[in-house]
Amino acid sequence: MNSETKQIATLEHEHQPEFGAVIALGKNWRLPITGGPRIDLSLESKMTALAAGQMYKDGKVGKIIFSTGKTAGKDSNGNDYPTEAAEMNRFMRIFFPLDEIPVEDVIVEAESFDTAGNAQEVKQILQKENIKNPALLTVGFHLPRSKKLFANYGVGIRKAFSSEDVLKGRNPHYEKFLSDYFWSTRHIKELGKESIGVGLVYTIDPKGERLRRITTKTRNRVEDSK
Repeated sequence: MNSETKQIATLEHEHQPEFGAVIALGKNWRLPITGGPRIDLSLESKMTALAAGQMYKDGKVGKIIFSTGKTAGKDSNGNDYPTEAAEMNRFMRIFFPLDEIPVEDVIVEAESFDTAGNAQEVKQILQKENIKNPALLTVGFHLPRSKKLFANYGVGIRKAFSSEDVLKGRNPHYEKFLSDYFWSTRHIKELGKESIGVGLVYTIDPKGERLRRITTKTRNRVEDSK
């Protein structure tokens, strides 16, 4: 290998993303869901979608995997609501168009309906696409349980990020929003709910099977429809 070839190889290596992909987890919808034709992502899912786009733009990740399927059921006319993953991708595109994030670098996983399912479905994608060194991304209160479930399902995560940390310091608007969100009743309530799930996953429910039974009822899904 001559010196010029070595230099080219070195430059290519330096510009390789640190993570083969970022796995961006959906975190429900804006509630309540009234049955109307339109539905909106939760604040948490929007934050994660934005953070995923930012990580790609910063050159940290090679691909984005949005993960979570049909968790809202049907509208009052019997039509399926969209998947969380598809809506996260759509929301991200408002801020990061195709010339910034090519369509081939986004994967939409639309079969899962809970965090355990995220781990199961994403594991297959990582193997099929031969993606190495994935990162995990979700809102902070969801991160401990997500990391544990992905580990329990044998998904090797190189590093986990909270969406808030990725967005922090990007601009004054994000800073104010994140500060207000952190001290909000909504966030404090979600922290309390999530602490129960974390306790279960670390003790009697390592694969999230008990939590899945609850999620199946609350997210308008049945086991054999997955």
